[in-house]
Amino acid sequence: MTDGPFRNMPLNARWKRYGEDLVNDAKSLDERVARAGDAMLANVDLGEIAMLVAALREYDNRLQLDFDPLGSIQRIIEQHDGGCLTDELARNLMANLHSQTPLATAIDNALTDIAADLISSSKNRLDVHCIEARELGDMKAAEYPTALARNRDTFAAIDAAKIANALEMGDRRAFAVGLKKKVGTDDGPDF
Repeated sequence: MTDGPFRNMPLNARWKRYGEDLVNDAKSLDERVARAGDAMLANVDLGEIAMLVAALREYDNRLQLDFDPLGSIQRIIEQHDGGCLTDELARNLMANLHSQTPLATAIDNALTDIAADLISSSKNRLDVHCIEARELGDMKAAEYPTALARNRDTFAAIDAAKIANALEMGDRRAFAVGLKKKVGTDDGPDF
């Protein structure tokens, strides 16, 4: 892959394709949303997060008279080490539980919070890459304002609930439909 404004950035192929879409007038907002969502989910250990959430949901379903529910939940969390996003989920969950939120609601809120944080941090990181690409000359100065505006619009359009659901279900292909190649004469860009 030698084209695109992120060709010299330390990004995986999915993010580089997203960079190409930012400066391509033929790509619609929906296509950029699908590309960004796919790239975000590719960088996450979905399996570990999904297993943790499933274990927490199972505990919630069988929760009876546990004299130390926070301790039991903490033990479940410790059995699932999936990296920084799992740690963030655990921190959010425990904060929600300490405020007396029911476990099912605390899980939902924690998933939504980490999805929103993932969207925000990804957007900010891509803004920085746009700046670096412009400074390197990989992105034309005329394309830069458009790329930043499209990046902002793209991440504003990503549904945090869809990301949260993909995290819970371990669904790496949540955005795959939007990435399907258009082959027919009626399948042009969506403006």
